[in-house]
Parts: sequence; structure tokens; C-alpha cells
Amino acid sequence: MAASVRFARSRDLDAFEKIENDADRLLINKLQPDDWAAAPTGVARASEPGFILVVELDDGHVAGFVHVLEVDDICHLEQLSVAPGDARKGWGRALGFALCVAVVLSAIPSRRWAGAAVTAR
Repeated sequence: MAASVRFARSRDLDAFEKIENDADRLLINKLQPDDWAAAPTGVARASEPGFILVVELDDGHVAGFVHVLEVDDICHLEQLSVAPGDARKGWGRALGFALCVAVVLSAIPSRRWAGAAVTAR
């Protein structure tokens, strides 16, 4: 199945919470923690500074997303989730690679990635 990685659009926001909660459920079942916070809504994620990339499959559905917070020129990978039904197909890797490309292409001397300076060459 073909896919494209792109910046999130408003129509994608409803998918994020379900994707993350479904993916988290795998960890919850394995780790059995006493408490686990539910995922924030897509609207809440989009209202934070930074950006969100999605992997959209050729049938039009969003299979996963990566959310990057950016504050004071410091970037933080907040969340990377792939829907369990779309897992183990390379979509998480594709999101990670696209994120690396986005960071390099947007690098400016003052930008820092989780405290480490990133510069494009």
C-alpha cells in the first residue's frame, strides 16, 4: 500500500487521539500500570507550538503521526504513534525519517533539538 508523509491538516485532527489511545492500549495491556493518562485530542495537540506530520495511506486514512513541540527554538519529539492495525509496515520509520528531514531542512543556527544544536550543511 502506498503512503505519503505530510504536514497535518485540520481534517486529520480527529484521528490522533484514537491512534494514540489504541497504540497505548498495547503498552497498558503489557505493563499493567495503575494509571495511564488518555491521549490529548488532536485539537489540543495542534494548538501547541510546533508541528505534526502524518502518514496518509492511499485509501485516505491516517495511519500514524509524529508531534513535535517547538518552544524557544528547542524542538522536542512529543509523540510518535501508529495505529495498531497499520503497525509493522514501516509507517513509524517513515514518520521518523520525514521528521529528520524536516529538522535538517528547517535548521537555523539558533535552533536546538532537545538541547543539541542542529545545523544544516
